[in-house]
Amino acid sequence: MLDSEKPIIKEVGDRIARLRRSKGWKQKELAARIGCSLQQTSKLERGCWMPRVSVLVRVGETFNVTTDYLLTGRGPRNPGVDLRLRERLPALEALPEPQRDSLVAFLDALIMAHRYAGIPLPAGGGEGGPR
Repeated sequence: MLDSEKPIIKEVGDRIARLRRSKGWKQKELAARIGCSLQQTSKLERGCWMPRVSVLVRVGETFNVTTDYLLTGRGPRNPGVDLRLRERLPALEALPEPQRDSLVAFLDALIMAHRYAGIPLPAGGGEGGPR
């Protein structure tokens, strides 16, 4: 590791440690979620180890943050996308059309119910739109 990279790696580790603590997780739990050993996770948080890109992607997905945020601290901390929903999209798109239509109708009704209950939805969250 180059000396010029050490401050960046330390900052990445600090951000990951803060995110983990904000969830109330131990390092062991984070290690299991990102597929690393406890020792690697400890070194990562201390800025002593820079993992492969695939590990940083898993860390970002685990905390629902962008890799840009992990690496630079800039950009959206939360990309505003619930990854649980994104992961299910291919399976939902593979459903027969009548089931997709029912699902869209259900989601539209759920969104409308939240609106009528006065629960604000984020910008762009709404019913209708292209399928």
